[in-house]
Amino acid sequence: SASPASAAGASLVAVGAKSGHVVLWSARATERKKENASSLGIEARRLGSTRVADAWVTALAFLDDGTGRLVVGASDGSVAAWRVAANATERGSSPLLTRTETFCAADGVAVTSLAADASARLAAAGKASGAVSVFFTAEAGARAPAPRAFSSRVFFEPVAGATW
Repeated sequence: SASPASAAGASLVAVGAKSGHVVLWSARATERKKENASSLGIEARRLGSTRVADAWVTALAFLDDGTGRLVVGASDGSVAAWRVAANATERGSSPLLTRTETFCAADGVAVTSLAADASARLAAAGKASGAVSVFFTAEAGARAPAPRAFSSRVFFEPVAGATW
């Protein structure tokens, strides 16, 4: 899924950590020209971090619906959406991420993958149990559980990936 664009044509990169934090980076491709040659490069800048879970962050997916939301899955089984601050690319913006809704409460079964469909109306979470859950992503209000559209055990081993 696509990340929200930040200033100067950069994209946001979200990185999950064992500590339960998500670290946001701003990254963009650059081109430098010297006489008759050019070289490509990448400029990246760490924007900050926010603690989003009491467990390891194991999966992340941006919703490409213009809301600036990031869906986060954790090793405790929780899945929640977080809104990226509109001014995230400015140093010291606070808070960097704000929880908007919870799709799945902690159930002790790790989330192993996340994906959002092209319309960003649905998100799928793969679990270590082999189950896949598909959720509606329309905002339901702060921290209110969203309705689950589908949940089924589809493998007898952990789900290693999911995409639309």
